[in-house]
Amino acid sequence: SAVGGPGAAWLPRLSLLADTVAFGALAFLPALLLHTHLIVATNALADTASVRLAAIRDGLRRWHRPLVSITYAPLVLLPVALFRLADATDPDPLARLRGFERPFVIWIVWAHLVAMVTDFVLARHSRKKEEGRLYLAVGLTFSANAALFIVTFLAGANRLRPGVGPILVSISLLSSLAPACVFAYFVYRYNALGLFVRRGALAGVAAAVMLFGYVFVLREISSRIESLYGLDPRLTDAALLAAVLIGLAPFAGRIRERVFGVVFPAVARQRALSRQVGASLHNVADRAALAAHVATALKAAFHFEAAALVAGDSGDPLLSLIPAGASAVARAEVADEDLGREMDKHGAACVVPVRHGVDQPLMGALIVGPSREWPLMSSEDAAPLIELASQMATALEHVGVVEANVTLERRLQQEKHLATIGRLAATVAHEVKNPLGAIKTIVQVMQEQSPDDRDLRMIVSEIDRLAGTVHQLLLFARMQDRAPGAAPGAPRPSFGNPAAALTQAARLFRADADRRGISLDASVNARVEALGACVGGITTDQLSEVFSNLIVNALQADSRRVVVSATVAPTTRGAGVRVMVEDDGHGIPGEQQARVFEPFFTTRQRGTGLGLAIVNQQIRMVGGTIRLESPVSEGRGTRFVIELPVTQSA
Repeated sequence: SAVGGPGAAWLPRLSLLADTVAFGALAFLPALLLHTHLIVATNALADTASVRLAAIRDGLRRWHRPLVSITYAPLVLLPVALFRLADATDPDPLARLRGFERPFVIWIVWAHLVAMVTDFVLARHSRKKEEGRLYLAVGLTFSANAALFIVTFLAGANRLRPGVGPILVSISLLSSLAPACVFAYFVYRYNALGLFVRRGALAGVAAAVMLFGYVFVLREISSRIESLYGLDPRLTDAALLAAVLIGLAPFAGRIRERVFGVVFPAVARQRALSRQVGASLHNVADRAALAAHVATALKAAFHFEAAALVAGDSGDPLLSLIPAGASAVARAEVADEDLGREMDKHGAACVVPVRHGVDQPLMGALIVGPSREWPLMSSEDAAPLIELASQMATALEHVGVVEANVTLERRLQQEKHLATIGRLAATVAHEVKNPLGAIKTIVQVMQEQSPDDRDLRMIVSEIDRLAGTVHQLLLFARMQDRAPGAAPGAPRPSFGNPAAALTQAARLFRADADRRGISLDASVNARVEALGACVGGITTDQLSEVFSNLIVNALQADSRRVVVSATVAPTTRGAGVRVMVEDDGHGIPGEQQARVFEPFFTTRQRGTGLGLAIVNQQIRMVGGTIRLESPVSEGRGTRFVIELPVTQSA
């Protein structure tokens, strides 16, 4: 009535309604606590091996309904209490409930003690360590709450000198939140009881704690100030709240991290280790090394059973099944059977897309397996991994730029190096070619006078070998002088006939193969013969020289049989000609296969190392490809496969 106005008459009624709802709900708390523990105990003892506990379980099941009835029996007095509460003659609701206060506190204490004993028994006989710790912690909070209620309400501590009693009452009421906070912590941290909760639920618990702190702490201080200085409590509340907010603002981030580290130390450790892994990503300049580094670091830090970084261009079907806009996918939440099947193939407990944002293109995915230290039961649990994936996206971009720059620098250096070698080779070849011709002419004249001289025949043979080397040097030099940057396969006036070139090369070396006791089989498909001169940018003689280089290598590979064939086959540019030169020799070791096309790389004492380099360049210049396969069968053999595009039909 002191407020005045037309709404003043409703204030007593609203206050009475609020008291009725609040105290009515409070009356159900002890019964609900006992009923909940009855259900928990029955379920927890379902598979117990103890005979005594099994007997208790069977008794709880047999007497379930009577026990539930006994649990809610004190509520028969609730209508009487509510009727007395509706009497508005006394403004103090506790005064209206005089006579019910002490029995209700005894009921609360009894419920806490029963819950405490139940939790201690379950903690002792729990098979899982985390669940045992949960029951023990909750039981201890119930025991502390019971002791606090006994001291405050039954022993009369709430009637102590001004300031002490109200504080004890506030602490007693706040202590009711302790079991809920402990339970939420264990469920969130250890996935206790097979449950998982959202951070929103934990935020709600934190908000409730803050609300109780405001109501029972700031309001208590405000009341003391009002009684001492007569200040308006509304202004005092506002000033105190503003002072708290302004005073804590500079330390908000540090306090948040510290509180989070105390309440959730394992999650704080996950975040810290994820940041350490992310900080080390920028020191890796190779994509394969980056993937290996991430997998090793995550396994070492969190003991994941599996960890891998899958690149976006790997073609892994898992990447196409990741839902659009998902920041993380936990296996426990997946309903899509195809996605679940692919995650199971990878042994994944969680998949985190690697990209700069949910609306950005997918650059890859971080896959982690299960870990006892980090139960990834929901996508929210993967928050540290999501932060790490964002850093991986930047690292992948950095690695891509570094690899592109390195590749460009190597190519420019190689072109410069090869151009220099080409000029040197041309100079040496021209200086040697003419003297070799003169020496051969003189030796041939001497042979006419002494046709049976073995030394002269050896000299001619060595001159021919040197002439072949000079020819290769000149050919290599001419190829380096061709216009750089020309598109592979650019049309040239000449067209080569692969069928004729292959037949010519095989005929040229058949006598040499027979002399070595090697079977040289050459076959040309009729469709290839029908194409005629169909490969642009190269002559038939140049094609024959390409095939000759491969046949020479096959004959010198300790072979018993060399097979040469040409067929029509599809290529990346359409229909083309596929030529294969295969031997059953000792093969090429894996560590040497990546270098066989490098200029001057050879394993033979008298080889130049230019044959395959020239072959590779000539094939690339006409838009073709060449690849090496070794071993071919039973750990032996080498096969060169050449694919030539068809640019013109005869």
